[in-house]
Amino acid sequence: MWTLPQKVRDELGIGNDEILDDRQLENLIREAQEQVKEDLFTYHFDEEIDISRAGNSWNGTNTTFNTFSYPIMDSNYDNIVNGSDIKCHWIDNDYAIQEATITVSNATYGVVTITQSDGSTAIPSNADTIRVEYYSCHRNISLNHLENLTTILTANSVMNTFKAGTSISMADFQKNEKLLLLNPKIYLNKYYDLLRKLQGSSIKGV
Repeated sequence: MWTLPQKVRDELGIGNDEILDDRQLENLIREAQEQVKEDLFTYHFDEEIDISRAGNSWNGTNTTFNTFSYPIMDSNYDNIVNGSDIKCHWIDNDYAIQEATITVSNATYGVVTITQSDGSTAIPSNADTIRVEYYSCHRNISLNHLENLTTILTANSVMNTFKAGTSISMADFQKNEKLLLLNPKIYLNKYYDLLRKLQGSSIKGV
């Protein structure tokens, strides 16, 4: 996950798990992660690999390629970017879809290693195309930003849980009690403020 239950508690000023246990917070974190990904990431489906850079065509020996957009982002919430965050296949000269093995060499610049399904043989020169599926985002977005955004948005979900009439009491929110009483949308506003700083004012959902 991009954040942890205790980080959400720290954001809210909750000192223990008497209000929400780890399992409840983890469920809210998973929902927040999906929203952050929707707000920040661009999804690339069945996109041809970038062969415009020198030496990046498939020629039977080359295995290093680039994605058109970068950085490649962590799309499965495990805090690293690797081959599990990008899918790849190639189409042979008979237009049949073939499996490929792909690893991420440099996520920041979209550099990937692509081979045939055996993990070592280069894509043949007579292949029709190589295609990938992945997520990218603005280049100033880091894993730390994803953690902060997810933590803040999960804190907002906890507030929404309170507003929905659960057993959560305002008295349980220790250091932030006065602030929360004055502005129940403090975390949602904080979330969108950070989004604007990271990618400008054109934010989906505002």
